Amino acid sequence: MSGLRPPAQIGSVRLLEPLGEGGMALVFRGEDRFRPAASCAVKLLRPEVHRDQDLVRRFLREGEVLTRLSHPGLVEIFAFGTSGAWPYLIMELLPGGSLKACRGEAPAALVRRLIPVCGALGVAHAAGVVHRDLKPSNLLFATDGQLKVTDFGVCYWEGEEGRTRATRSQMVVGTLGYMAPEQHGDPRRVDGRCDVYALGAVLFEFMTGQPYAQVQLPPAAVRPGFPPRMAGLIMRALQPDPGQAPSRHGLLWTGTVPLAGERRGGGLGRGTPAGLLGPGPGAGHCGGTAAGRGARGPLGALPGCPGHGSRGRPAGRRRWPGGGRPPCS
Repeated sequence: MSGLRPPAQIGSVRLLEPLGEGGMALVFRGEDRFRPAASCAVKLLRPEVHRDQDLVRRFLREGEVLTRLSHPGLVEIFAFGTSGAWPYLIMELLPGGSLKACRGEAPAALVRRLIPVCGALGVAHAAGVVHRDLKPSNLLFATDGQLKVTDFGVCYWEGEEGRTRATRSQMVVGTLGYMAPEQHGDPRRVDGRCDVYALGAVLFEFMTGQPYAQVQLPPAAVRPGFPPRMAGLIMRALQPDPGQAPSRHGLLWTGTVPLAGERRGGGLGRGTPAGLLGPGPGAGHCGGTAAGRGARGPLGALPGCPGHGSRGRPAGRRRWPGGGRPPCS
């Protein structure tokens, strides 16, 4: 089974050069013969785990979940299924790298980048989907600079028929350093607050230069002069007891928008009042901007923005960029 060669083509999509690989999947650039200008990413489950039906279901569950969600801050999926022996996902190509490249960026710019992520998570949480593995490497940039949430492979989904298992019930899921304390217990007893905790850990690490899991201190104790408003937001997100942090769920959305700056008309401003968040640690920089348009959080859409909610689509099929036929038609 391990000697199985990847398919040369899946439906109308031809597999081109490999883009990367991980412990469970291989990723290739794809080209649709009906729309050769619209590149996509083709994710294949590694042949070594094809016989593990639980892993196969989890892999395909990512496609099913993303098909039911729609938000500009979520990676888009075009098709999923099995081609011969190969489970596959055909997804939006995000070639702009990950949030990891933004270490040392000014805090105001980092907060603005994360606003559409907060909106995307709000849509997912409203649909009963908890990501459970948010971290910088799962936040990727599109060509236009939009930051998007990816990799829902270990998500928890409360489907129409009640709690649906997307991972083995006793398997601890997540990445150390970004996992909320409650994730170390029963993985079925988590909700969207663990995703907010993870984003708080990302903010702490990128703004202080130290992972929160290693220091367990307020931001000002790590970086003297840290802006108090931002510190309060981060520490509320990192509240260790979810039972005593009921506001953690909508916290980053309602907290980051004012900190990122708003124009009087309700839209997001380009700048932040001088000194509000202060300079970032180090001199790193990454290009691109993250648009907040159309974002929706647990407490509703931004004023003056149309908002995007979750909506059901036929299983395994999404719109293809620019219209026309989707792959595998």
